[in-house]
Amino acid sequence: MAMVRQRARVTDPPPFTLLYSIRTPADIYYDAELQSRPSFDVTILFSRKAFGTNRPAGRIGSDDLAVARPSGMDART
Repeated sequence: MAMVRQRARVTDPPPFTLLYSIRTPADIYYDAELQSRPSFDVTILFSRKAFGTNRPAGRIGSDDLAVARPSGMDART
């Protein structure tokens, strides 16, 4: 959350996507604060039980990173 809060203080920040990996929906911390910051994307990935998504539960993988990558940024950046 420190990075998210610092980013909120910056004028005209660059694109930002937060990949948030948790076990279940009950494990979400800072949910209200994340919802109140519309200036970036939050992608929640579940590691134990999939919830509200077509993505199967599991660890963050290269496919997740590819989908979350901001446009104009290649895999080496």
